[in-house]
Amino acid sequence: MMKRVLTILAFTMLGVSGATYANLQECKFFDDGNQVLIMSPGTQPVITPLPVGTVTTPTLISNPILMETTPSLRSHCTGGQHDEDVFQLTNNAMLDGEIDGKATFRTNIQGIVYTLAFYPDGNGVTAWFPPNPNAFYRTASVGDESLVADKHWHVRMDFWQIGGFAGIPESENFLTASSGPIGQIVLGDPDSPVDDHPRPQVNMSQMSFSIPLNRPTCALRAPTTVNLGDWYPGDLENDNTDKVTFHITGTCANTSRIEYTLSSSHTTPDKRYFTNAIQDSGGIKVAKGVGVIILDHETDTYPVPADSSKRVIAMGEHYGDPVSVIDRTLWARLVKTGAEPISVGAFGTSITFQITYE
Repeated sequence: MMKRVLTILAFTMLGVSGATYANLQECKFFDDGNQVLIMSPGTQPVITPLPVGTVTTPTLISNPILMETTPSLRSHCTGGQHDEDVFQLTNNAMLDGEIDGKATFRTNIQGIVYTLAFYPDGNGVTAWFPPNPNAFYRTASVGDESLVADKHWHVRMDFWQIGGFAGIPESENFLTASSGPIGQIVLGDPDSPVDDHPRPQVNMSQMSFSIPLNRPTCALRAPTTVNLGDWYPGDLENDNTDKVTFHITGTCANTSRIEYTLSSSHTTPDKRYFTNAIQDSGGIKVAKGVGVIILDHETDTYPVPADSSKRVIAMGEHYGDPVSVIDRTLWARLVKTGAEPISVGAFGTSITFQITYE
């Protein structure tokens, strides 16, 4: 009986020993140097920011951009006690903020940021750099060592638009990821010896990549001359002149709103009337006491003054919807400007339409 009991205990001990051995595994990166450099993607993506003011929460504006590092980051697994989870440290120098628990990094355009992740062949785990700087955080729990054993690692980049976006400065023609130190990555316990678990410094290439931006553009046309007709002084005294239509037409790309303002060096003091620009000289008899008003809508009773607030030429049916074809009708009318007596003669004035779009 004693012998049989000892046999059972021996079997139990072997089982415990086998279970302990199964946990004595760890994974790590190969020691291929203490620096890895994120390189440009093979295919240059095109990023189209959303219109200014339309983004109230962080919005993804790119498909995943996949990149490689030099040297290549490789991992393997072996016996040991330092586990196989992924830990990362984010360098504060590049940190901009946080989206969904991921660190965001600055670009050259205010309000556009990017996030970075490492993943192995097969994409079994994805490890995003953490938003808290200057310390290691677990960013991926591996569990199954086969997900990281004998794998090459790659980089994923996502671009985001946030609330601070104020448009593309005229001086910028490309969206460029900031270059410099991103942080570190380690496979296995970050408190383990560095020579046992390498933790390379991750850097963006100084010539990482630039992404062309599609700016809002418009090609618009307006008549250079609008014929207001021939009128008798009595017509003007009795406010009996006709409204004359003219059009602003054209096409736009990547725009959601087009607006105009008026300016002229020939106006009445209240800027409501555009006055005669023809000089009374050289035997030319010029009209006096009259001016032109511009109406935004045919039924308007108050004209569009010079140097006033913007008026809409065109906008999407819903806020942010694109606008492509423009055909906007406006109205001009010759009227009496005030108490000055009307005198017949030639009349002409100059009005500039200043167009803005986003």
